[in-house]
Amino acid sequence: MTTTPTRPRRIELRNIGWPQKLLVIVILMTVGFGYLGALANLFAQHAAADGDQTIELDDFASVYRSKGLGGLVSEISHSLGVQDVIDTYHGSPHVNLLQAALEGTMKDMILEYSFDGEDTSDEDRVYAEESRQMLIDWSNLDPVLREKAYDEGIIMDEETGSPKLDEFVALFGVDTPETIEQRKGIELQPMISETLENNCVICHSEGSDPQAQKMPLTDFHEVSIYFEVDEGIPLKQLALTTHVHLLGFSVLFAMTGFLLSLTSWPVAFRLIFVPWTLFFQVLEISFWWLAKLHVIFAWGIFILGPVIGIGLLIQIFGTFLDILIRRPDPDPS
Repeated sequence: MTTTPTRPRRIELRNIGWPQKLLVIVILMTVGFGYLGALANLFAQHAAADGDQTIELDDFASVYRSKGLGGLVSEISHSLGVQDVIDTYHGSPHVNLLQAALEGTMKDMILEYSFDGEDTSDEDRVYAEESRQMLIDWSNLDPVLREKAYDEGIIMDEETGSPKLDEFVALFGVDTPETIEQRKGIELQPMISETLENNCVICHSEGSDPQAQKMPLTDFHEVSIYFEVDEGIPLKQLALTTHVHLLGFSVLFAMTGFLLSLTSWPVAFRLIFVPWTLFFQVLEISFWWLAKLHVIFAWGIFILGPVIGIGLLIQIFGTFLDILIRRPDPDPS
């Protein structure tokens, strides 16, 4: 009489001992909180890219207390949108790096540093906006005029104190007998260099802000680096970010996917969600690079972020529920 060999029973998390279950639970909690930390860092790094940030990371708790969870989510979604992703990965091909910064992360810096947190009037805000726009217009001047404006100054309205870059360009952009004659008696004011010194160099110099000091703006040569076209995150930095994310997330998502594969959920469910996060994470990272070629891939990055988060949520809670709710199989002995 022959006996048919029995197929070994598949290992399932619900059948392991409680010490092992507790270890799995702690691992999943660590991954979950770590991912939330990564999202917080993502917000802090990129929410101001398009200059339309309405809330900072430090304000999350106070906004939650005053407006509730719905208000907090609304502020976050308004601050971190698709334009931030486009500016970060695709760049702004029609503007230079300095202009992109002044329209993005540095948009409110002049107002902040000129008045040092004091109550600001409408006149103060007008002055700050004029100064910001002056730097943007200056960054788009002819290279020779840019350097002259930095070193020697520009024409200022004597009554209002407003910059008159158009008049400066008209008089100093072309050497003709008329313009040479008109320049006589005009006193140039070093507004470009002074504005940068008073509002930018405070952080963008050695020994100041750890991140900003890597991009010094202490003289014209250092500033001139940022007259290049804004192409988004530099390839060198993107390569480093790709390296870190691929190695880190491949381990984390492989682990959460593997744990979900050991649950007793239906095979179809496991076939979909076990590789979900890892697959879409690799796809999203490939879009980081492809976004350099076309802006449509930046939209893909924006869409895939929540897709990955949802997949990780399903992996974590799916494993939790299987461990805590589903009863172990009866002991065959």
